[in-house]
Amino acid sequence: MTNDPNQTFGRPQKAAKITVVRFRERVADAVAATCLLSGAGLFLFARQSLTSLAKGTYLAPLGATYVSRAELHAMQSSIGLWLAAAGLALAIGAAMSHSRARRAKVQRALASADAR
Repeated sequence: MTNDPNQTFGRPQKAAKITVVRFRERVADAVAATCLLSGAGLFLFARQSLTSLAKGTYLAPLGATYVSRAELHAMQSSIGLWLAAAGLALAIGAAMSHSRARRAKVQRALASADAR
């Protein structure tokens, strides 16, 4: 009897398949999530500030007019939406890349099984 961990009671067992995710794919996922979350956060912050401006409860810093603050927060809101949209586009692109890589892996496995 051998000490081979892939054999039990004389019968060979299949080794566990390890899913390998490339570093580039992880980075793409992290960038997409960061863009999406930061864009949503910036949008929500800007909208809350604009709401408090409309209610009259906003305290503008010394020397700043309410119009300039409204323009600032309106621009933050737009930038937040664009950032969230870019994050969504990156996430969809990364998902398509994952799907393509998985499909290619299955095709290679089928081709190697046919070659046997």
